[in-house]
Amino acid sequence: ATTFTDLYYSPYHQEITQSLSRKPDSLLLEKAIAKYTIDIENSWMIGDQVRDVIAGNKAGLQTVLIGQEDVNKVATLNTKTLLEAAQLILKG
Repeated sequence: ATTFTDLYYSPYHQEITQSLSRKPDSLLLEKAIAKYTIDIENSWMIGDQVRDVIAGNKAGLQTVLIGQEDVNKVATLNTKTLLEAAQLILKG
C-alpha cells in the first residue's frame, strides 16, 4: 500500500483566474518545502511538462523533464522515462 504524507493541488483553472498555486509558479512547492523542511539542494522536481520544470527551478530544486525534448534547456536533466530519471538521480 502507498502512503502519502500530504497532497497539494490548485483548484483554480488557468482560463478563469491566475493563481500562484498553478505551475509554472512555485507557491505549492514552496509551502511543502517550508512545512517539511525539505533540503532543496538535494531534492528534485520531475515533470513531463516544461511548466513543471519552471516551477521546480523557481523553488530552487534540481529538475528533470521526461518524455520530451528540452529545447530551451531549462531542466537539470532530460530523460525519456521516469525510470531513467530515477536511475540518474540515484547515481548522483
